Amino acid sequence: MVRPGRVSYRDGMRLGMCCTVYQDLLPEPADQGAIIRLMPPDLHPETIEFNVPDVLIGNNNIVLQPFDTIHIYGRYEADAPRVKVGGEVLRPGSYALSVGMTAAQLVRMAGGFKRDALAGDRGLDEFIKSQAVPP
Repeated sequence: MVRPGRVSYRDGMRLGMCCTVYQDLLPEPADQGAIIRLMPPDLHPETIEFNVPDVLIGNNNIVLQPFDTIHIYGRYEADAPRVKVGGEVLRPGSYALSVGMTAAQLVRMAGGFKRDALAGDRGLDEFIKSQAVPP
């Protein structure tokens, strides 16, 4: 958000009162957001998902409660590019790729190389750039 921070709670306050225009959400917000609400009696957190464009046009205007935390996801937080890590790693699969991430960091996310992986075979065999890799 352009101006993240605390907002004073008032009775009857709604989500749309905190998020009024798209420019407040720059740079590059995702379409999803969440309210983290502390639920009595033990104040455990529960998440209420919402659609940001719906809130901006006046739909899905959720009533807020004291101590609610509003989280508007960034575009790359919600729709991060994904990379498929396979081969001789402990947990092959699809992993979120963040800015500046190296191949070595991706291998560590996949649990590292298996013990029986040959040291000479450890390398980046193939790099495929695509729009999306299914999880």
